[in-house]
Amino acid sequence: MRWKPSIGGSTSAVRGPRPHGWVDGAGVSLSAVDDDLLDIQPAAPETVPVPETVPAAEPPAGTPLDLDAIETDLADVEIALARLESGEYWTCEVTGQPLSDELLAAKPTARRLAAS
Repeated sequence: MRWKPSIGGSTSAVRGPRPHGWVDGAGVSLSAVDDDLLDIQPAAPETVPVPETVPAAEPPAGTPLDLDAIETDLADVEIALARLESGEYWTCEVTGQPLSDELLAAKPTARRLAAS
């Protein structure tokens, strides 16, 4: 945009701050706009509380890990993620009926209604 002084003078492109009293090509005073911009204060950054992390429960010393159960749980999670991606997560894989929010909240890897 090109700016010109409000009292005579030639039209020229202005870079940087403009002196008060200048107007744009439509005759709008820019000093009021500049004053308004000077009053704008940056917003304070939002602070989001960071939840405390709870350390994972350690099995008692000498207790063997049940790797089969861990692999089964991992497989169930991977199946649930695949069902979520395909849009089938909220339905029973046997009957096609919707799975309740309560069931999925209690067991996120559920794939069937309790009666199925």
